[in-house]
Amino acid sequence: KFNLVVQVHSVGTSIRIPKPPKFTVRSGWTRSAQDFTEDNVTLSIDTPKGVDCDFTDSELALLINNPDSISDWSKRFLKPRITRLANEIDIDLFGKASVLVPNLVGTPGTTPQTFGVLGDAMEKLDNNLAPRDNERTVIFNPKANNKMADALKGTFVQAVSEKALLRGYIPVLADFDLFMSQSVPNQTVGALGGTPLVNGGSQTGATLATDGWSNSISGLLKKGDIFTISGVFMVNPVNKQVLPDLQQFVVTADAASNGSGQSTVGIFPSIITSGATQTVSASPADNAPITVVGTASTAYAQNLAFHKDAFTMAFAKMIVPEGTDKAVQKTYDGFTMRYIRDYDTTNAKMIDRLDVYYGFAGLYPEWACRITG
Repeated sequence: KFNLVVQVHSVGTSIRIPKPPKFTVRSGWTRSAQDFTEDNVTLSIDTPKGVDCDFTDSELALLINNPDSISDWSKRFLKPRITRLANEIDIDLFGKASVLVPNLVGTPGTTPQTFGVLGDAMEKLDNNLAPRDNERTVIFNPKANNKMADALKGTFVQAVSEKALLRGYIPVLADFDLFMSQSVPNQTVGALGGTPLVNGGSQTGATLATDGWSNSISGLLKKGDIFTISGVFMVNPVNKQVLPDLQQFVVTADAASNGSGQSTVGIFPSIITSGATQTVSASPADNAPITVVGTASTAYAQNLAFHKDAFTMAFAKMIVPEGTDKAVQKTYDGFTMRYIRDYDTTNAKMIDRLDVYYGFAGLYPEWACRITG
């Protein structure tokens, strides 16, 4: 359900994906020029994964009737590995996606099981102007899926209620397509400690100077932790009207505190207080309290609601070498995979490999919302 970009590339290539520019609107007749600035996101092809096997002659004689039949070979030796590789990609991408998302609803430690939590996630996406075009998805872990199906079974017509009861299936709800996945990641909150505060007023940008933490904590905050700052509210991305909810920030890299309890924390979204790209109502005040979501060193499920365009990925097309027994590369629905098989005459065994090579990036992470549990 993520956006796919198919790209032929050389090693190390990065794809720059442009985002629509933002503008301010003048009032009155006096011309007020502004620069045309087009933002972009860089997607790097940087993740190779594969599953490889060796088969001795004695093993092949016992395991398969005709090693030259690619159909027989595929059923016995390829399909199970392709399934495992696909599952590994799913886990990797879900983990990469969740830590980019600053929005979160639900109560840490409480499994979501009401319509209200879906409505809250929908509200987050709406406030960030995610399109309402039937491309919104929610993915729950098995426990949350079970609780939601049980809690909502009475809200559906009989035919749908039966599926919710017998199969734990939930249809489109709150403008989302709902799915279950065992790959939903957990987020373990950093060690925290102390009473965190903003260290200096009038700060802007993608980092925040803080103090008041316990001294010398190496795992103070973890990438993916979420916090709010007292007095710093969300704004409508277009008209910049101040919204009633505090802006949630996600930590973009692990952070530690020094011997004085100070820490400079990478954040998303950046603190921008004016102009076409404004993100917050105001810069945080000096000594404004910081509240981190969750309890220190505790893991919470990160169920995810998102619009398809929140994230994007690309699979590379790789070299298909000649002179091997079998070498093929296929692209299906944007996913590219390569298979190579050959014979090792020195050791009398068949050798093969499955390869994928891909990259991932957050295009509009604000168009997603974690549903904690």
